[in-house]
Amino acid sequence: MKECWIVFSHLSGLAAFFPRSPKRAKLLDEICQRRLPRVAPTRRNFNARSVCTVSNKREELKELFEHIVDHHDDFDQDNIHSADGYITHLVSFEFCFLLSTFSSIFAHSDVLFGILQSREFDMQFCLNSVEDFCSTIKREGTLSQCTRPWLAKPASRAPGGHRHAETFASGTSSGVIDNLLTQLRDRFKDYERLMFLALIEP
Repeated sequence: MKECWIVFSHLSGLAAFFPRSPKRAKLLDEICQRRLPRVAPTRRNFNARSVCTVSNKREELKELFEHIVDHHDDFDQDNIHSADGYITHLVSFEFCFLLSTFSSIFAHSDVLFGILQSREFDMQFCLNSVEDFCSTIKREGTLSQCTRPWLAKPASRAPGGHRHAETFASGTSSGVIDNLLTQLRDRFKDYERLMFLALIEP
């Protein structure tokens, strides 16, 4: 989905913004008191960590970029332009809603990923965990406790008002969840064959 690609593109940009400058990195340490995850070869790991970090430090990051804009004499035009753009994203309904949605999903998927990567569990337990994950994500649906608060934000944050916000929330989150569940179930659809192979393993 285009909206999701845009969100993760901005997260990658945020991760690359600070390491390029000791001055910006120092400001990040002072205001956020936490470094952002570096872009990693393992995309899933980077996405999960960056979503979690930006979601938890969104207000501090907004304050940081506002500092850059307010102290424009201390920064070059590229920095000011980037900071102004990130402020827009960090208060955007669409960006924040998707950030909350993915944060909620990753909270569950990280647990599942740990189970699937472990050698301590048998295949049946892993397959049951996949089904439990799918059931949980489907049950929570489009408006989980993490995403509902964004519908209560001022309508000015969602172009088109509250009705647009509800439409975007319902449609986009449903698309994200449906796509996720489809891919996950497709990957494990041959579980009976996998179970048979597990039985004949030495």
